[in-house]
Amino acid sequence: MSIVTLVKKPSTSEHFFTDSRGTYRVDKLFEWINSHSEKHKLLPITHLLEYVIHDTWDNFDELRRTNFRLVFDDQGHQRRMKQVDLAYPIIVTNFNQLIDGVHRLFRAIFEKRENIKAVFVDQSQLDSIKLVESDVIPRTSHVEELPIADVYLNLPTSSLPEDREERRNVVEDYFPDHLPTATSTDKGFEVCLERPSSPYGCYTHDDSLKTGLDWWQEGTRVRDICAQYRFLNRGILALEEQWVPLSWSRTFQSIGKIPEEIVLLHLDDHQDMMAPRIGKRLDGEMVDYITGNHIDFLDSDSIKKAIESGAIGKGSILTPLIWLIPKIHVRHLTFRPHPNTTYKIDKVTFSDDVLFSSKNRIGLHFLDTSWENLNQQSSYVVTPNFDAWLHGIPEDVPIFLHFDLDYFNNRFDGNSRWREDPSARSFDPRFTKQKQHLKHVVRGIKQKNLQDRIIDTSIGISPGFFPAEFWKPMVNEIYRELRTLGINLTKGVTMSTR
Repeated sequence: MSIVTLVKKPSTSEHFFTDSRGTYRVDKLFEWINSHSEKHKLLPITHLLEYVIHDTWDNFDELRRTNFRLVFDDQGHQRRMKQVDLAYPIIVTNFNQLIDGVHRLFRAIFEKRENIKAVFVDQSQLDSIKLVESDVIPRTSHVEELPIADVYLNLPTSSLPEDREERRNVVEDYFPDHLPTATSTDKGFEVCLERPSSPYGCYTHDDSLKTGLDWWQEGTRVRDICAQYRFLNRGILALEEQWVPLSWSRTFQSIGKIPEEIVLLHLDDHQDMMAPRIGKRLDGEMVDYITGNHIDFLDSDSIKKAIESGAIGKGSILTPLIWLIPKIHVRHLTFRPHPNTTYKIDKVTFSDDVLFSSKNRIGLHFLDTSWENLNQQSSYVVTPNFDAWLHGIPEDVPIFLHFDLDYFNNRFDGNSRWREDPSARSFDPRFTKQKQHLKHVVRGIKQKNLQDRIIDTSIGISPGFFPAEFWKPMVNEIYRELRTLGINLTKGVTMSTR
């Protein structure tokens, strides 16, 4: 369906919108909206019915009168509803707040329309028209030359527990890729998100770390680990896993679309399917909960920013991809034990009460299923068995191949007390055994004749998990073995860091 666009004339009156981050001149958005008609989209009316209930003209938290009642009680509102033109889009924030267009919404409802034209606005766009700053003074990192700047967030009192220990546990669980601190202020809490990830010891307990970093690039510091990656020929090599989605995004850009179906061959000691700091927008698109900006896998710059903010972390890299692809088959090869082998993947949303009070944070749920039903839906197979890993791979479906090197050896498992902790799990095979496992993987791919369907190959080294003494030989071994499949990751690549 084509979308007819009406150019809205400059407003003769100021139009304001206020939230916890400041007050904005909404009428200043009209010129940008008029010049970006490609951003206009049709949104089902059913997604917006809550605005019939909420009072958006007064305090949003006080529901003494509904918008529905206001329209019927006030002739001025009725008159405005009849005058508005539905060819101009309503304006919605990425946090699903309607900031302009209530009367257009009501007209569309009364005319029994199924859809209404809408445009979503990033937080960065709102910041450009901010009129009144909040009482909170913006903060910048006190440490110079950080590869990724510290992030400061100001949260209301209701977001975190008053008890210091409970508050610490909440922020560390919510921001697992950072070293987060939450300090009480007059207005609520100031949360600082520092890199590298918590705990710092998960790097420095590896006695060979400096050797590994010098191999990566001379002068690489521990604080640089979180930002280091290199693009390969149709792939990526990264010190940490959070950069892998950037390669997937570049692949989607190169083919010009998001595939309807893919297979992900995932070699990893972990699932990497935790919930990211990402929400679902009213139109189904993804939003960075930390920055308030849109996440688009056809725009690799937006993925890079979501990684830098921490919305996408190394423990959650698969979740946005699974949400993105209509049908995805995740084949997970791991030596870590699991209770079952075959699962159906359900995409779910759940409540987030830390960054944004909503029920739109994305996550995953797994239901036991059979091999017979596996390929009819998004599915997850987890197994240590090479034959089961590649059994029943759908035909004619593109493949992403992903190595986390802790699949081959996870001596530390991110635990600085790995030697003395009696509950610590240490998976520490010799290098000769690691090479055998790699040869089994490559042999299986070749026997199934899957190599020509692999369109992206990503390698995450995982400092603090995979011992640095093996970084160089294992990466070179992967390059060498994949060449036997016709996959030359280093072809035409200058091996420098980002």
